Amino acid sequence: MDSNRELRIRELLWLLHNCGQGYLYGDDGEMQCHLCGLDFRRHSESRIVNTFNKVGSLKFGLEVKQIDQGEFDSSIAIIRLENLIRSTDEDS
Repeated sequence: MDSNRELRIRELLWLLHNCGQGYLYGDDGEMQCHLCGLDFRRHSESRIVNTFNKVGSLKFGLEVKQIDQGEFDSSIAIIRLENLIRSTDEDS
């Protein structure tokens, strides 16, 4: 894949991933997310995919459980998500 196409795909992943626009940092050509900790310009494809899988699975399970119990609180979900990401970074 040529570098322009790869950069465009990384940019789309960065813009469209599910952490929310408020966590994105894009000054000076950067493509980072302050919630999941990914650097879409520098991190390997496997790290991006692994983080998506871990975060997505936990986030989905947490939200379903909380919704079922009638106690969904997005601030608690974000704190738990940040803790998971820290443990994911330690595993990498």
